[in-house]
Amino acid sequence: MVTRPTIVRTVLRDIRGSLGRFLAIFLMIALGVGFFAGFRLTEPDMTRTAQEYLEAHNLYDFRLLCTLGFSESEVDEMRKIPGWQFVGAYDTDALIRFPDGGERAMRCLTRSDLVNLPHLTAGRMPEGANECLLDRKLDGQFALGDTLILSPDNPEATLGSLTADAGDAYTVVGFADSPVYLNYERGGTAIGNGSLAGILYLNESAFSGDVYTVVYADAPIAAAAYTAEYDAAVTELSGVAQALLDAASAARTATVRGQIADGIRLLEEKAALMDPAVPWQAALLATLREQIAALTAAQDSLTAGTYLLTRRDNVGYACFENDKTIVSAIAIVFPLLFLLVAVLVCVTTMTRMVDEKRGEIGTYRSLGYAGWQIQMRFQLYAAAPAVAGWAIGYLLGSILIPRMLWRVYDILYGFTTLSTVFRPGVFLFCLFAAVGCACISTWIACRRELRETPAELIRPRAPAPGKTVWVERIRPLWHRLSFLRKVALRNIFRYKNRFFMMVAGVGCSAALLITGFGIYDSIRDIAAFEFREICVYDYAVTMDPDRAADTFRTLTELDGIRTGASLYMGSGTLSRGDSAASVTLVASDDARITDLIRFHTGGESLPYPAQGGALISVGVAERNGIRRGDTVTLRTDTAEVTLTVSGIFDNYVYEYAVMSPEDLTALCGSYAPNTAFLRGQTDPAAIRATGGVLNCTVTEDLMERVDGTLNSMKLIVVFVVVCAALLAFVVVYNLSNINIAERVREIATIKVLGFYPWEVSAYIFREILVLAGIGAVAGVPLGRLLHAFVMSQIRVNQVHFPNRIAPLSYVISVVMTLAFTALINLVMARRLDRIDMTGSLKSVE
Repeated sequence: MVTRPTIVRTVLRDIRGSLGRFLAIFLMIALGVGFFAGFRLTEPDMTRTAQEYLEAHNLYDFRLLCTLGFSESEVDEMRKIPGWQFVGAYDTDALIRFPDGGERAMRCLTRSDLVNLPHLTAGRMPEGANECLLDRKLDGQFALGDTLILSPDNPEATLGSLTADAGDAYTVVGFADSPVYLNYERGGTAIGNGSLAGILYLNESAFSGDVYTVVYADAPIAAAAYTAEYDAAVTELSGVAQALLDAASAARTATVRGQIADGIRLLEEKAALMDPAVPWQAALLATLREQIAALTAAQDSLTAGTYLLTRRDNVGYACFENDKTIVSAIAIVFPLLFLLVAVLVCVTTMTRMVDEKRGEIGTYRSLGYAGWQIQMRFQLYAAAPAVAGWAIGYLLGSILIPRMLWRVYDILYGFTTLSTVFRPGVFLFCLFAAVGCACISTWIACRRELRETPAELIRPRAPAPGKTVWVERIRPLWHRLSFLRKVALRNIFRYKNRFFMMVAGVGCSAALLITGFGIYDSIRDIAAFEFREICVYDYAVTMDPDRAADTFRTLTELDGIRTGASLYMGSGTLSRGDSAASVTLVASDDARITDLIRFHTGGESLPYPAQGGALISVGVAERNGIRRGDTVTLRTDTAEVTLTVSGIFDNYVYEYAVMSPEDLTALCGSYAPNTAFLRGQTDPAAIRATGGVLNCTVTEDLMERVDGTLNSMKLIVVFVVVCAALLAFVVVYNLSNINIAERVREIATIKVLGFYPWEVSAYIFREILVLAGIGAVAGVPLGRLLHAFVMSQIRVNQVHFPNRIAPLSYVISVVMTLAFTALINLVMARRLDRIDMTGSLKSVE
């Protein structure tokens, strides 16, 4: 009867005698488990980190905006709602003169102790109106104690909203992050060069406005951010927030109307004192009447625009959610492939080991040992590296990979350190997968051997019978091959298990490389494709609709502007059935619009839609299952219109629905252009200085912002490619090692026959290179499928990624796979030199 100590000693002896095999199983299990656990845990870790940060710094749930602002009394009315917290705040964009003399636009925000709490990273909080907390993004460019001067070139509205006068200085007393700006994107502005250099946090005493520009609401929501429960709660409470906003807007409108009425009454009282017979009084009376008419018209047309925004409308919050989605999409496929390749190598290794021990199994059987006792030896051997690989792989993978990916994201975010989440499901799955794949493959291999009689087991397995391989049937090719090449081809196609194992392992590695490079190809030129092939204008100008015609005429006459088109752009909702999506509505009666926005699909140009038709961008079409000829409904807050999709056009940034001016009139009540697209080169400051211009976006600046947003994806792709390359290296090494171990007698034979060392190496490694080449080619279609799947899982707000893999990416992936194989061949060549010819040729017969 075999005892446990005997089994343990036997297993230890097996490990010492085949340490390479033991390490092969250990490394592959550790690699597979490590990548699986690491990738699967990264997204939960990122989510937990953001949740804790946003909770600690109390990011707003709702952001209430009114074009007329909010008075303190109106905010006090909101505060009567139990469970809610409302904070009125000021914000304004100002030109700040830096110590080096340059001027940049910065956003001045109210520092609050109740909501949107700054995360102090250096220094202290400001105490006076002339002290500021500076954006950590600028830490390193400035030091504590530096002064920032309010530029005299600021618009009057900006200077009027601050207590400081032009030329006054703010002293930097600290640096901080803000939950309002999770990433490094700060957005655009209507002053300066159109982009914000950073954020200035000021105490409320630094602002002089009579009314707040924004109200932040902290709603009674128990659910954490980035969860379905939180989104559902926001949706449920949006009605309450909207009602409060509407009430405040109505109150504010009434107050302003009253103020206008008081102004009209005073003017009328002055006018009543004027004597038209007196010339100077008659002139003054005319002036007063003009002022009264202007105020009366303003009173009649006075409306307050209101906007209710949530966290999902915050750029940083939305970008972080998108980046989590990218990691989650990659984690669906890549870790499983790593784990499957680990299982493949484990099965191959243990099958080979059991086959080598046929004689010992036969001896044990002839001595009367039970099958389970014999199996126990091999199961323990397989379980030992599997458990060790699982423990090391899970520990390192769950710690290192999330932190490495977080360091990648730190370039765009970096607002805090990564929090760790323990997931029992992932922990146990990795354990069962690691031990299960090793033990089950061992059980299958042992069961096959134990079916044979002891006499059959003691004898070596008969070699596979020689058969004609399909290459031999190609006579013109076969007759031109040398003897060694014929032998190599016969061996490649004769040993089916070796063939499929090598091709599958290398194919998976090549597929991962293709997928990684393909993701990069799909995202790297998004901005260039969007703004150089589709939207080819150089400036997008927002105009006052009441002055749009004159403003557009002046803009097209600026020096350097070659052409332009006027259009309407606004927000709306596109729906079909139960699906809905936010889109930008576009309408134009300017024939030049198709010169500045090229509507096409797959190279085919699409005409501008006629009345009753609509063009929609490919992203919103794919997400909502819309095809050409379908009927969709476009909605605004007040109306809706049903149109037929006349075409779906290629577009990568933002989502659009393009319609005729007639349909826009039916939807919005009128067609009033509010945007101009300009092509040419001129000074953006000249555009912004044009009367009626509200904002100007420079296409080049927008391209840089889009590229910056996607930089995290590019870095993630680099990480994935490195991981896939590592997998390819390990797979080829292990399978090559097994291939050589299976053919020791054959190698010893050709060495005895007098083959030179380089001929022996060529004899063996030629087959490995050919198998690697077949595997790399087989990985091409698999890589295409994996890439398509991963891209279908990536959902980035307002961005559509094409399913594109550059031809060079296929070439690089295949070449890298073959290069790894060639490198491993050089390493393994030393093992061929160490093969003992005499010992390898000994036979039990």
